[in-house]
Order: sequence, then C-alpha cells, then structure tokens
Amino acid sequence: MAREPKKQPKKSEPEKKQQQTQLTAAELAYFRQLLLEKRAEIIGNVSSMESEALKKSRLDAAGDLSSMPIHMADIGTDNYEQEFALGLLDGERKILREINDALIRIDDGTYGICEGTGEAIPKARLEANPWARYSVAYQTLIEKGLVEEPQFDEDEDTSKKKKKRKKRHVEEEDEVEIEEEEVEEVEEEAEDEEAAEEDEEEEEFEGPKHESLDALEPDEDDAEEEKYY
Repeated sequence: MAREPKKQPKKSEPEKKQQQTQLTAAELAYFRQLLLEKRAEIIGNVSSMESEALKKSRLDAAGDLSSMPIHMADIGTDNYEQEFALGLLDGERKILREINDALIRIDDGTYGICEGTGEAIPKARLEANPWARYSVAYQTLIEKGLVEEPQFDEDEDTSKKKKKRKKRHVEEEDEVEIEEEEVEEVEEEAEDEEAAEEDEEEEEFEGPKHESLDALEPDEDDAEEEKYY
C-alpha cells in the first residue's frame, strides 16, 4: 500500500516588523518635549472651546435674548460657527491621539521610522509634524488611496506594554485637564466673591444715605408740638 505523501505546512507570510529608530537619545528627548508642549497647547485649546460652548448653551437654555440672533442671516452664521467649532474640536482630539501614539513610539524605540516603508522620516518633517507616522511620499499615497495604512503583528507582551503606556499618557492628559478645571473653578469663585463684595459695598453706601434723608425730615408729632407751643 502506497504511503501518502506528507503534507507540507503552508508557509506563513513574514510578519511586518518595525525598524528601530536612528535618532539619538538627545534627539528623542527633544522631540518628546515638542510633543508634550503641543499636547499641553491643544488640551488648553480644547478646554477653552468646550467652556465657551458650554457657556453659550447655558445662555441659550436660560433664554438670554441678548445672545439670540434676530435675522435669519445671524442664525445661519451662528450655526456655521457652531459646526466650525465642533469640527475644530474633533480635529484637535485626533491630533491628541496621534501625539499620544508618537510618545508610545518614542518609548518603544520606533519613533521617526515610516510605518509604510520602514525608512527613516526626515528630521525636517518631524520638526514640522512631530507626530508623523509616515514620510511625505507615503502619506501622499495613502491620501490618494493608492496604498492602505499598514497593520503590524504584535506579540501579546508588546500589545500589553503599548496599552499600559497609552493608558499612562491618557492619565497624564486627564491630570492636565483636571488642573485646568480646578484653576477655572478658583477663578470663578474669586469672581463671585468679588461681585458679592461689590454688592455689599453698594448696599452699605446706599443704606446710610436713605437713613440720613429720613432723619432730616421732621416728625409730624414733633411739628404739631412745636406749633402748640
């Protein structure tokens, strides 16, 4: 009886692995600082836009007529500004995610390597866009739909480490937002206290004034007694 030929195992496709960064420790520290500064700036912008949107929604809910548009053109302008602000918020949040991913790549030692070609991204591009994943040429191919964004196979340990780092960066981002909210609360409390003090000063100023005018007016009983005498 003839033996069946052994089945040859299928050759698995080679896993795509990212190259290690060619940047020095000093250069990585420099780009990390750029990313952190940009992240702090964006968080401030997002917090400011969210506060402004919340303030406007409160005014609208309270029925503040002074803030309501009268003409249809004004209504259209307000709607456009609102949509524009929401678009800015979405764009800023997307950049925040890219910055956090870039910080993870610095920790992993893969920062500054094009994820599409595996070649080093020019430093000039990193200067202009520190969170860049791809070279200008490969980014152009993606935008034209000529290539798809690459996917990398990661082992379980690497995936866990990246999740931990991403969680840490998000927590740092939340801490900055909390600090800014606390500063805003302190400023609002200070403004409320200042307004209350001004009201008290006005009341104290007006109170004695009325009393002194009343004191100058003669009492009717006293006037009759003086007439009798």
